[in-house]
Amino acid sequence: QEQIPTGLFDSCTKAELFHSTFEFSWLTCSPPATLFAKCTEATEFWNTFSTNHFTTIPAKLFSQNTKVTSFSQTFTNCWKLTKIPSTLFDKCPNVESFSNTFSSCEALTGYAPKLWRRTNVKYSSGCFEDCKKLSNYSRIPTGWK
Repeated sequence: QEQIPTGLFDSCTKAELFHSTFEFSWLTCSPPATLFAKCTEATEFWNTFSTNHFTTIPAKLFSQNTKVTSFSQTFTNCWKLTKIPSTLFDKCPNVESFSNTFSSCEALTGYAPKLWRRTNVKYSSGCFEDCKKLSNYSRIPTGWK
């Protein structure tokens, strides 16, 4: 199984951008929960895990990343992803972009977090596009799907 080593970014405390970091890596194991824990300056996770094969996301994956402003395309095309932890983005109050964050994650079930209730989000287009198995898909605002 393809997996990310625990502690991979522990010495990258000043890293701000994680653009396409693991795109097309074909990861089958979930990222470690503490993968970005020491990256407290991170602001963008654009396309970070796009097109991978893991099924779950650790709930605390971004719990130390309070400065993040963009999760655009972070999990796009993660076809095997089955759930979104309800608290995944709770410690990220400054996010302005959730554009295509979970686009084409067709295996997602359960409830989508109500990200559309955040007042500071400016870009949300396609966040849950093609995630029709989500229990609350019909209640997701049109601009978010």
